Amino acid sequence: MRLLDEYDTKGYFTDLEYLGRLSYISESTRAWIESRMYELRERANIYEHKMGELLISKNIDFIHQAPFVFRPKTIYFADFYLPKHRIVIEVDGTYHDSRSMLRKDFERDNNFKSVGIRVIRVNNLETGDLKMLALRLSEHIREFRP
Repeated sequence: MRLLDEYDTKGYFTDLEYLGRLSYISESTRAWIESRMYELRERANIYEHKMGELLISKNIDFIHQAPFVFRPKTIYFADFYLPKHRIVIEVDGTYHDSRSMLRKDFERDNNFKSVGIRVIRVNNLETGDLKMLALRLSEHIREFRP
């Protein structure tokens, strides 16, 4: 079992507590959200795994594929949500470079900003140099500071 998968498995009760905060939405929507969260975790790519391993190595608590409901029809899954820091880290593939995705990401980031959550976007290639990535994250997360 890979490190991120193991972390996700150990965090089951944290997941339940987090999902329990969605009590204001219908049971069927909550069930879909939980199912989708686990599906996205299973499909995590190598770049997400690298980011997860980096966070784990720094003992930073996070929720992988954390769901956020902004309006009944606006549901986002954050690649990594660091509740203690109120930070979302998104690991973006090249498909995020298209004009339509840039627009969607801008709207998404603004929704997070509206509730006091900062978004850090990391492209897939940045996960290849963990020292540089840690340096970049040190601007926002004290556990990465030397």
